[in-house]
Amino acid sequence: MDEVTTSRGGLSRFVPGMWGEWARFVRRPVLPVTRQPFDARAAVEVGQLLALTIAFDMALVVGLSWLATRVGIKTPQFEELTRYGPVVTMLAGALGLPILEELVFRGWLTGRRRMLVVLVVLIAAFGSLVATRDVGGARHYAVMAMILLAWLVVGGILVWRSRGGSPAWFERAFPALYFTSALLFGLAHISNYDLARPLLLLPFVVPQTIAGLIFGFARVRYGMWANIALHATSNALFLGLSLVGI
Repeated sequence: MDEVTTSRGGLSRFVPGMWGEWARFVRRPVLPVTRQPFDARAAVEVGQLLALTIAFDMALVVGLSWLATRVGIKTPQFEELTRYGPVVTMLAGALGLPILEELVFRGWLTGRRRMLVVLVVLIAAFGSLVATRDVGGARHYAVMAMILLAWLVVGGILVWRSRGGSPAWFERAFPALYFTSALLFGLAHISNYDLARPLLLLPFVVPQTIAGLIFGFARVRYGMWANIALHATSNALFLGLSLVGI
């Protein structure tokens, strides 16, 4: 990064070098040979990625707000996000959901067998919970609790027994997997809107898709702490500004 920052001139010298690192990674995604250590320099670089995420959001929000008004798309209502109070909103939106979403969409992105097992267990547990939707009454919650406990035990055993780094096929497929994870992360946020006209909603998940590309880069370069921190902090900023009425 030092060579990049010292060789630039003009206005580009004020642009964080990590932005260029990310752009080059997007052009040619590859799994890093070694992960960057968790230290002060890594924290600064992750902070630069957070600034990049916010910059994209700010650049897109005006255009998307205009488009929403033009085509009659109802944007997510803040009242729906805060119906359980500000404390629950912040805990869920700035901590719980980011951790869960990062596990599902990017926890496995390094290709390590242990994290691939975690992904499979999460998908299987979710499928099992969906299968209980026809169970009515108080039994529903008891069955859900039993299923979650069972998968927690099974998943813990499988993860404990898993060993090894990323397989060769994963490294070859990594570019496609990187872009697919970001695209799926973006598409998952379509559920925030009225699904009557789903194709018109695609532009509205561009910010989340770009964020997915940034979070994925942080995941493979620094580890899970980085993409969770980015996701949680960006959510906290959005929710915090909404809570104070900005």
